[in-house]
Amino acid sequence: MKKLLILSLSLITLNSFALEKPIVELSHSNSLEYTTRFDINKDLGRAWVVVTQIDDSFDEDTYETDFRVKVEGLSYNTETKEIIFIDKKGIESVCGRLKEKRSFFRPERLTLTSNCKIDKEIVTVEYDDGFIIKNVLKARFYFTR
Repeated sequence: MKKLLILSLSLITLNSFALEKPIVELSHSNSLEYTTRFDINKDLGRAWVVVTQIDDSFDEDTYETDFRVKVEGLSYNTETKEIIFIDKKGIESVCGRLKEKRSFFRPERLTLTSNCKIDKEIVTVEYDDGFIIKNVLKARFYFTR
């Protein structure tokens, strides 16, 4: 019984530190795919999320559109070379580290931790343009820590 109580309290504690924050909502169709990544500006100490929308509905060509999304609390620490997320309570999480490689083509590589991730959800929402009401597909992206 004590073990069950401890497990329950542990899960509640972990859940209280979890954060899921909506960051962007994009129009969606069945011909679209998405990739996400973190990106940085080393000179300014900034970090953001890039959502790439891949449209392969055309016969031979694939079109990619990048959406840069600012996430409040996300930054790049130039001294430690880490992507840091600090929530409103001041809790800090390391989302990634910039590591140097000994390669001529890619001298640096961003290595992600499991502390932060980007989740995607495809939803149907009702859209009213003032004349008609219709259902449209949306891709919602969430920053999760």
